[in-house]
Amino acid sequence: MNNVDIAITKIRELQSMFFSPDASPNSLFKKSQEVIELMNKASVEININYKEISKKLTDQMNTGQIQ
Repeated sequence: MNNVDIAITKIRELQSMFFSPDASPNSLFKKSQEVIELMNKASVEININYKEISKKLTDQMNTGQIQ
């Protein structure tokens, strides 16, 4: 599972907490902080993947060979 998938799972957990009578403001805040950290990791992962794919496509266009 990649960071994007993990972040989506944690967002769903946070959403379910909104409707739980047992969820305190503190627990919601902690879960939202966890989601923010995972979203940051996912953003970095997406950016790295974009750069790698972009480089491969540019090299392929310049050389005419599949990278």
